[in-house]
Amino acid sequence: MIDISKYKEQFIPWDQLSEKEQGFFTFDDDELPLHRNHAARISLIKNQPAREINKLLFNSSLNFSRPDLSNYKNEVSTCLYDKWNEDEKVQEVRDWLYQRQVPFGETVLLCYDNMVAKIDWKIFVTYWDSFAWSVGLAMYATTESKKWVCKVDHEDVITFYSN
Repeated sequence: MIDISKYKEQFIPWDQLSEKEQGFFTFDDDELPLHRNHAARISLIKNQPAREINKLLFNSSLNFSRPDLSNYKNEVSTCLYDKWNEDEKVQEVRDWLYQRQVPFGETVLLCYDNMVAKIDWKIFVTYWDSFAWSVGLAMYATTESKKWVCKVDHEDVITFYSN
């Protein structure tokens, strides 16, 4: 378990983010795919504080793009290659994420190279494609307890690690 409470005040609520920052979660020039009430439950922290949180979560001695996940006993993956543009296929991934049995209200940290978004699992499951479309090398979703990690890889694979 890590404690990120010292960063609590540094998370920026959705309505205080710039249009560019909010745009990170949109596809191309489309409008924001998140419902306004759902977007309001997202907050971000960037730059050095985000890197510090990533180090706490994923071991400061490791490169963020390749954290050591060997301490998790269970690993299950699914391919995202053909899942992006059809509603039915996007729903298949939602169903797969739902089957991971994470409580919908659990607070989740979405960790990118230089940014951490704080949301709840239900928001991630509902809008996984908005959060995952621009991952760079990888995006990691986890909690402060680190009971599990969900990795979205730039090679169109999503992997869920747990004990």
